[in-house]
Amino acid sequence: MELEKNLEETEKVRSYLHNLLESLNSGVMVIDSSGRVTTVNDAAQIITGFDSDEIIGKNLSDLGIFDDCFMGTLKRIMANPTQGGNCEMQVMQKDGQSLCVNLSSSPMKNSQNRVSGRVIVFQNIERLKALEEQAQRTGRLSAMGEMAARVAHEIRNPLGSIELFASLLRRELDGDRRRLAEHLIDGVKTLNTILTNLLYFFRGPLEAVRIEMDLHRFLSDFLAEMTHVIEKKRVIIRKDFSREAFTLQGDPELLKQLFLNLLLNAIQAMPDGGEIRISTRLIREQVDILRPKFTDSPPAGFLEVRVSDLGSGIPKKIQSRIFDPFFTTRDRGAGLGLAAAQNIMEAHGGMITVASGKQQGATFLLTFPLHRGNRKVKKTRQRECCGNA
Repeated sequence: MELEKNLEETEKVRSYLHNLLESLNSGVMVIDSSGRVTTVNDAAQIITGFDSDEIIGKNLSDLGIFDDCFMGTLKRIMANPTQGGNCEMQVMQKDGQSLCVNLSSSPMKNSQNRVSGRVIVFQNIERLKALEEQAQRTGRLSAMGEMAARVAHEIRNPLGSIELFASLLRRELDGDRRRLAEHLIDGVKTLNTILTNLLYFFRGPLEAVRIEMDLHRFLSDFLAEMTHVIEKKRVIIRKDFSREAFTLQGDPELLKQLFLNLLLNAIQAMPDGGEIRISTRLIREQVDILRPKFTDSPPAGFLEVRVSDLGSGIPKKIQSRIFDPFFTTRDRGAGLGLAAAQNIMEAHGGMITVASGKQQGATFLLTFPLHRGNRKVKKTRQRECCGNA
């Protein structure tokens, strides 16, 4: 009776230890003093790709799982039974693929407290290594971004002087020389736009200076400033503003850069000229659907601004990437304009999306949250056209 009880207790302990071994996420191998594998758990089989019957009873050096460097180290450790070891290394799986693991080795003792073999424990750290590499890349990009932002800031100062002097020269010149001065001014403006987008992107999260502004009046003033570019590119701007005029809490400088990026993007999509439509409307429907997308206090409604062109459109397969920094389909594009536009919209608590089909033009939708503090004034619907075709 006592013997049966002892056997039962022993079986319970053996079963408990077996279940404990099999529950580990780390691979465990036990080898005897001659280097033969005596025990292997499920995790080790998953990591190596070998089944237990392909490992148990085999000499560890014959399996080819661990590289020659580790096997040499293990041989030296076996000569000094009390010594342990820890390292990172590549494990060769059954299918020939390598896997990065963190491996430790320690002496295995029997009931007489004598070293009878080694316990090898290894853990898959591929994901950890990938995260470390990503963190390193992020750190390098952050350092590069800080440097690029400083360089961009320094370059903008002489660019302003060049544009001023070129504008003075244009007044004094005529004919071909005047056109050369205009080309110089256009080039400076292009460089300044790229540098500004670079600054807006690399600065990280933007903080908008919220000022009460009439968005319709702001857009009209902005388009008036862009008259020279619009006429030169043979573009017509059509304004289709809603009857409600809202006092938006916005940052005029950031919003000017936002609409400049979208306008230039639309102009570049129509190299032979065309029509750009800018429309606004109050979103009364789908408010409950849109509201969860905004992290600020629950908005009372939304103002949508649409900027549409009649260009070749944006293929659906790349629409998910157009807001990625440095992604561009143009040979001379920097790929920062739309990334900066997205940052600016996020700074205003809004969002920007695109609706486009190939050969159907592109429409960018800007959705601004309107809180209860925003004032609105009824006025007649504005339909205006400016620019030359």
